[in-house]
Amino acid sequence: MTITGERQDLLISGLGEGNFMVFGLDKRNQHDIIQGAHDVKIVQIVNLSRNGSKYFATRCTDGDFSIWSAYPHPD
Repeated sequence: MTITGERQDLLISGLGEGNFMVFGLDKRNQHDIIQGAHDVKIVQIVNLSRNGSKYFATRCTDGDFSIWSAYPHPD
């Protein structure tokens, strides 16, 4: 899991086989569950910036990775 977002306000966590959850830290609520993000279990989620970022990466057990936006409409 990782904390991401420009204000460090989002928690991204692996959830089941190839799914992940986006959780809002400011209001402590679930924003979304992304189903089918990968075909197999997610083993790593990494924030792509040390000082807050709009992007994060996920990697699964078969070695595939994806880059995601933490927000619906990034720059």
